[in-house]
Amino acid sequence: MLRHSLWCYCFLAVVTVAATSHAQTRTLRAVGVAQTGPNNQCGAQVWTLAGVPAGPESSGNFLGRRDNSLGATKAIALTPSICDPDYGLPNALVATNYDDAFGAVRGWTVPNVLLENLSLQSVPVPAGNGVYAPIPLPGSVPPNPLPPTITQPTDAVLLGNWLAADGDLEIICDDINGTASIAARMSGLIPHRVYTMWGTWADAVGELVTTPIGGMPNVLVADRLGNAEFCRAVQFCPLDLAPDSSELQYLSAVYMGAAGQTYGSEPYEAFTTGAYVGVDPLPFLSSRPGGIVAFDHLSFRINATGGPDPGPTSPPMCVAPALPAAAMPNWGLGSLCAGILLGVSVLLRRTAVRSQ
Repeated sequence: MLRHSLWCYCFLAVVTVAATSHAQTRTLRAVGVAQTGPNNQCGAQVWTLAGVPAGPESSGNFLGRRDNSLGATKAIALTPSICDPDYGLPNALVATNYDDAFGAVRGWTVPNVLLENLSLQSVPVPAGNGVYAPIPLPGSVPPNPLPPTITQPTDAVLLGNWLAADGDLEIICDDINGTASIAARMSGLIPHRVYTMWGTWADAVGELVTTPIGGMPNVLVADRLGNAEFCRAVQFCPLDLAPDSSELQYLSAVYMGAAGQTYGSEPYEAFTTGAYVGVDPLPFLSSRPGGIVAFDHLSFRINATGGPDPGPTSPPMCVAPALPAAAMPNWGLGSLCAGILLGVSVLLRRTAVRSQ
């Protein structure tokens, strides 16, 4: 009788823990929003960030429309009307654009004008030894070509195609283990090109901090159709405040425009200077801030407010691997019950032998 009662109690305990574990998960689903800069679409701020003032503190426009006027050194700033597919210019070439206000707030060094107003397939690429040179046109490769052969976008990147990028994201937080999975699928990216995934946080004093989401490497490559997936398991819930009171506002897939180079824990080398070779081809120096070599392309709202409704969406196609549980796994209680029952069985058997 005692043994049967213990089995009942253990069974109920295991079922209760399993039900509690299932009930203590939280899910966020978000739709991707095409960006022309961090928290920006065509010159308009997309989301309101916690504790961060509106304007250049929280939004920057890193793309422009190519200005083909003679001697033009700045791209034409994007506006909602330019981006409107019915009234704008969906076939306009997108071009590199340094957002002066966004850079000034962060103390960035202004890039050389020779790197501005370039169509994305013309962004300089590595030629070795830290020197950059434009990729030669097909059929014009010299006997000893620089740069070495690499994959570059061969088709013009058009504004309408850039803004057609789309995607779904799902975050599942396990409040029992203190872990979470992040899974996203994206479409409409530039085929065969390198992207990196970043999280933008608002810290306790209302400043933005950008970090590689899920750690390094945070790299993905779009396939021939412009599709890509991103999966990570992390040891925190992105929906909650971090221990230092920072809050994750949104995630971004950032296009790495200069030959797919990545910059470790920094989305762009805004505070470094690199050598380039111009069309002269006289060398020149320039900083490499956002809008020159890195471009936010598709972003997903996490704790920011406003903007498009975050769901519902279809489930992502990839599944992040589970991390080791921070607490006792659910089967631990079952093993404990089995041990107790075994001990009780041995004790009852010994008692029966002694009574004989």
